[in-house]
Amino acid sequence: MKVFASILAIAAVASAAATPDMKRRSATLDTRAAAGLCGPLDTPMCCATDVLGVADLACTSVPTTVNTTTAFTAYCADQGKQPECCVLSLLNSAGLLCSAA
Repeated sequence: MKVFASILAIAAVASAAATPDMKRRSATLDTRAAAGLCGPLDTPMCCATDVLGVADLACTSVPTTVNTTTAFTAYCADQGKQPECCVLSLLNSAGLLCSAA
């Protein structure tokens, strides 16, 4: 039992020492997330059809110039679509796990 605990402690120290220094890089959505457009992991999209909140169809991506919720809603309304924040976008034509913006 003591040998196992010793090996576990050595492995923990070795893995912590081997962790590389990661530099933080800003993503494209940082400014839009800070403005309250969508969460940091969500993608803002304009979608026409919502299927039970799991999938959205006929979606288009939103240009980076749209950086407020009001502008997001207006941009999607001009296209006849609803503003959605999707966890995953598929080929910029469908969104998965979307919620209304």
